Amino acid sequence: MIQTLIRWRLNEVMARYYIRPKELAEKMSVSSSAISNLRKRQMPRLSEQTLNKLCQALNELNQEDYLITPGDLIEYIPDSESSESSSSDRA
Repeated sequence: MIQTLIRWRLNEVMARYYIRPKELAEKMSVSSSAISNLRKRQMPRLSEQTLNKLCQALNELNQEDYLITPGDLIEYIPDSESSESSSSDRA
């Protein structure tokens, strides 16, 4: 059975563009705990509106000339790759 893994990459995006959780919370007008929940490794359930608000805030805080999109926040890893990395982690 082919299984896929969707990896949530908000932490990596924030680190790459030097965006602090407190700044992101202020831009999105949400609490710091809401940002903490979004930063967890597991893919959160987001409404279209929340994902849009997240991307807008990240882009406003981003100091580089690069547009952050939902594709930057989500990584698709086919099952064969996730199986290979799991077995290599065990070695």
